[in-house]
Amino acid sequence: MSTDVEDKLRALREQYARHLPDKIATFRAKWQAACERPDDPAPFRHLLHELHTLAGSGASFGFPRVSRLARLAEQSLQRHLETPGALSLPASQAEIAALLERLAAAAQATGAPAEPAPAEGPPSRHIHLHVTDAEERQRLIRQLELYGHEVRHFESLAALAAAAQEATPALRIVELGETSADPDRLRQAFRQDPAECPLIAIAADADLSLRLQAVRLGAAAFFARPVDPDRFIDTVDKLLHLQAQDPYRILIVDDDHPAAELYAGTLKQAGMLTRVVTRPEAVLEQMREFNPELVLVDLNLPGCHGTELAAVIRQCEAHVSTPLVFLSAERDIAYQLETIRQGGDDLLIKPIAAAHLISAVQGRAARYRLLRSFMVRDSLTGLYNHASTKELLQRELARARRTGSLLSFVMLDIDHFKQVNDRHGHAVGDAVLRLLARTLRQRLRATDIVGRHGGEEFAVILPECTAENARRVIDAVRERFARLAIPAGEETLYVHFSAGIAAYPEWDTDYQLSEQADRALYAAKAAGRNRVEISR
Repeated sequence: MSTDVEDKLRALREQYARHLPDKIATFRAKWQAACERPDDPAPFRHLLHELHTLAGSGASFGFPRVSRLARLAEQSLQRHLETPGALSLPASQAEIAALLERLAAAAQATGAPAEPAPAEGPPSRHIHLHVTDAEERQRLIRQLELYGHEVRHFESLAALAAAAQEATPALRIVELGETSADPDRLRQAFRQDPAECPLIAIAADADLSLRLQAVRLGAAAFFARPVDPDRFIDTVDKLLHLQAQDPYRILIVDDDHPAAELYAGTLKQAGMLTRVVTRPEAVLEQMREFNPELVLVDLNLPGCHGTELAAVIRQCEAHVSTPLVFLSAERDIAYQLETIRQGGDDLLIKPIAAAHLISAVQGRAARYRLLRSFMVRDSLTGLYNHASTKELLQRELARARRTGSLLSFVMLDIDHFKQVNDRHGHAVGDAVLRLLARTLRQRLRATDIVGRHGGEEFAVILPECTAENARRVIDAVRERFARLAIPAGEETLYVHFSAGIAAYPEWDTDYQLSEQADRALYAAKAAGRNRVEISR
């Protein structure tokens, strides 16, 4: 990142920090005014939008606690708005007022915004656990410790609640059922701050009464025994924000540039990446380069109708399933239905409320990403599959050529993997593959691309990275992975990998990068394994 960009970002963060306390004070004043007329939902809905915006922007400007508390206040207000008469009740008003008070305290205590952290591996996370079933408890502890978490087990709920007075863990895991006969005590112990300390509930089965108890305790997730280890660890990672969630990519096609920028700014505040195109003839190039997960298309474009442009986009095989949402001021229902029939997935009527725009775009983009993941992801590791990795390498290489930047491509192979399968079984082998996949995701940058090439081979694409820097990064991952103890029945298993690196512009096609990285990988194998080599 250039110094100029860093200075601009720093100035924006500092400006945000200066205005944040006043913004929260205005929130509270508006809330008090709204509570004087609880039968009028309009001021509450306006506050809901402002809280949503703050929840989306706080973390972006370096204030994650402000974002978390704003999200809690937003969710609470939304819940009460959906219940007739709820906002007239003193208890409801007090609940939200308390959240706004905590939000105000967080705004006053922000100080200087946090600078973006370097791409280091995540720190250990402290987890408090109370599970009565000994076998399940040991299995969960082994699984959590395998992925670098620090687990403290408590024999009773009383001990777990007492520990909460000393320090707040990153996460609590609690078994429901006979041991949790006092729901009031549990609520008091575990609903202190769900934004800072989420709760996972575990139970002997998944009947409705236990699920309801988990919901009433504010549990973020529920698992019936025996707990599925992969889904469990994925949930832990998401709750602790260890899985980087890429922002949705939204392309906006509208010749009204101020309106397009307004939509882009609204979506950016909600954490999305946006790109604006004002000329229809530039759309296909931007589709190839930006690879959007949703396209907003104004129907009244110069030179062609929005439905015509949609038909052109649908002719491209890569974008047959990309959601297309039309924008129009036309309110005739028959016209709207006919427009959607001609290739759109939805139609938004101008003027569009910010909350409506965000909700419509996020919902469709999320569904598209989920469905797309089934096609482009490896089912075992969750990484990109072979075909998707190849396509992404071509795209990143084209971007490097266009911008004059660097690119490194890495091939990794787990050493002696066949022996792991033969000696310990395929279940342990699969655990090794998932562990390496998770280690790569956690230790690399959000902009890096990790794929499963096939079998025990993995591929990594490192944009804007020299071969030497790639060697240092991958070597650090290699050393970390080799130290991880993997349970294999009665034994403890240690596994390592070898890697080969090829870089652009030394090698300038995707075929050459792949071939040369593969040759460097085999050179690493021949030199004794458990090492990283660069193709020269």
